[in-house]
Amino acid sequence: MSQSVKLAEKLEANSVPYIFAPFEGKFHAFDFFQDTTARALYFMEKFLAEYL
Repeated sequence: MSQSVKLAEKLEANSVPYIFAPFEGKFHAFDFFQDTTARALYFMEKFLAEYL
């Protein structure tokens, strides 16, 4: 079980709002061949709009 899955489970168990949108397959956030900025910003903006 990955650290991100464990964190999501802990947040859910403690009623802490979160959005969990993992990348499929083996992925590293600093992968040179895939820009993750737009995807990350989308989920950040969605979360902030809903919870702020």
